[in-house]
Amino acid sequence: MKRDFLTDEQIEKEIERINSVNIPPSKEINEYLEKNGSQTLSTGIKLAELIRRPELDYEKLTPVDTNRPDLPTDIWQEAEILIKYDGYIKRQISSVKQPEKEPEKPPVQSTKEKEQTEAEGYAFKTDHNLGHGV
Repeated sequence: MKRDFLTDEQIEKEIERINSVNIPPSKEINEYLEKNGSQTLSTGIKLAELIRRPELDYEKLTPVDTNRPDLPTDIWQEAEILIKYDGYIKRQISSVKQPEKEPEKPPVQSTKEKEQTEAEGYAFKTDHNLGHGV
């Protein structure tokens, strides 16, 4: 059980670090991004945003993440998955939490209201059928 707690703590700590690391634009970084088929930077960007790009991942970004701690593979892979798919995961959780909307039911009528509605319908049919037109 202690291993699970430490693992979760390490994953959370790495996610926090990745979300706080700013990658400034530079000639070297832009060349590296271009080489990996990614859009270059004109302003700084969080490392997490680079990881979210489909053509990039945690491992590919090692050269631009200069203060990266040495972590076990399962820790950084889990952090990467949680960052890369954060929006998707949140949408899925949100859709599970929201109950499906039930179709709207017609308002409940009292017996008197039902009788009045039926009588009005009958009166309309009678007038219409007798040529009085309504």
